Amino acid sequence: LEGQKVLDAGSWAHHLLLVFKSLGRYVVLALWPFTLVRPIHFSVLPVPLGDWQAWTTGVGFLGVLGLGFRRGVAKTAFWFALPLLAMFPVLNLSPLSLTGGAFAADRYLTFPLALLTLALGATLPDMALPSQDAQGKEKSLRLLAGLLLGCEIFSALLVRLSILPHWKDEMSLWTWAERTSPESPLPHCNLAGEYCALGDYVSFLGEAQQPFAVHPDYPDALSNQGVALMGLGRMPEAIASWEKSLSLLPKDAVLWTNLGAAYRSAGRFEDSLRALKDHALVLN
Repeated sequence: LEGQKVLDAGSWAHHLLLVFKSLGRYVVLALWPFTLVRPIHFSVLPVPLGDWQAWTTGVGFLGVLGLGFRRGVAKTAFWFALPLLAMFPVLNLSPLSLTGGAFAADRYLTFPLALLTLALGATLPDMALPSQDAQGKEKSLRLLAGLLLGCEIFSALLVRLSILPHWKDEMSLWTWAERTSPESPLPHCNLAGEYCALGDYVSFLGEAQQPFAVHPDYPDALSNQGVALMGLGRMPEAIASWEKSLSLLPKDAVLWTNLGAAYRSAGRFEDSLRALKDHALVLN
């Protein structure tokens, strides 16, 4: 994406492990999404070549597919091959924007998840109900329907009591995200934006600087820091923050506009005009 920093996902082997690791997470989400759906699902990128979870998922999934085709249950194997195949072109969008290890465009990955959920729904009943006579199968279906209804009621209560309170508003959502994904800078940046909207520039600055401990050159955090410092009247520091951010994202028109505003507030009118005319207006 023009003007945005895209993290290196590594070689073809790293891409393959990213597919396997995502597939493993999707299997878990498809089976039990109720307490695992979070605002951020953080992952180190590139995926380390020694990531045993990714290898275990990949080898296990391919083994199940191979066994399915070999034993004549090609329909089942085909169902589970679909989500795996669907992930490869999705991960090669040009490019898939990654923000601090979090998929900022993860809406594109819902298609493989939907396919995996359909695969489980299409095959689990047959596996749970082996061939029986008509009476026995009807009894088993009633038992299965009762179990599914009980699971649905339990999961609805669980979501209502343990998940929905965190989605009450943006502040509660990103505070929760900070606790569940402390490695990701994205919750800090979004929470900083909430403090900015409240006009609390002291808290805004503190939150904006949180990602620097792990991600010292994170552009969004540098930009937020610049806005907070400008709000506190610390113009030279704000200018330095935006200049550093622009060294990482030189084609970001918004950053050039902010820097131009900071130059103007500092009385550096020629620099302000140059930032706006030669950069911001050229880019957008």
